[in-house]
Amino acid sequence: SYWSGGPEVTRLEKTIAAFVGRKYAVTFNSGTTAQFALMLAIGVHAGDEVIVPSFTYISTANAVLFAGGKPVWADIENHTFGLDAEDVRRKITPRTKAIMPIHFAGCPCADIDQLVKIAKLHHLRLIEDAAQSLGSKLNGQMVGSFGDAAMFSFCHDKVITAGEGGIAVTDSNSIYQKLQAIRQNYSFRMSTLTASLVLAQFGRIKQHIAARRKIAAKYHQLLNGIDGIRLPVVPTGGRHIFQKYTIRIDPRLRNRLADYL
Repeated sequence: SYWSGGPEVTRLEKTIAAFVGRKYAVTFNSGTTAQFALMLAIGVHAGDEVIVPSFTYISTANAVLFAGGKPVWADIENHTFGLDAEDVRRKITPRTKAIMPIHFAGCPCADIDQLVKIAKLHHLRLIEDAAQSLGSKLNGQMVGSFGDAAMFSFCHDKVITAGEGGIAVTDSNSIYQKLQAIRQNYSFRMSTLTASLVLAQFGRIKQHIAARRKIAAKYHQLLNGIDGIRLPVVPTGGRHIFQKYTIRIDPRLRNRLADYL
């Protein structure tokens, strides 16, 4: 009889928190609202700056704008397309409140360890946009467990999907309590039906990831060695779950390939 807040919601939160290795998790009706709630929970206000990647989905920047802050674009590194740590250093100002790297297309951000150190050095929050990367790892550590908090999405094209939905994870009781209040006040609650769908799929997450990695290996085999194509790069010690299989094409060939497809 619970349209939201049913036992399935609580079970999903505990399941994802344990899987990622976090103390707390709070479900939301989308990844975007989870991201926005995190900005509010860490105290982003008008005039605050949050460093975000120049290559990302619009929600990464919009979450900052919705909270009244200013997204500051930093470049990405050339391998996993995550935030470039050196450019982040250059973009820090007295108004910087947080750094928000993404783990793109199921691949852990190569510079995440450096970004954690930079955030600690400058007393900044580090919030991981891990919307696409539930189950990815770097050196044995789960994506979503590096920063102060992280968010994941259950939207239509994710490894685990219920059509929509999101979740935030953290070890901070303060952030956790604020997330719960924000979810209630903004009516960002996940429906019990959505939670049930996510739980049903989560029971097969290992099989989902294994299947994606097997398909990616086949793509590697077929595309390797073709001039003008650069295949996905996995950082040393990383596990890519291949939410997407992203290739780079020589600019001289890109339009011809697009026309052919």
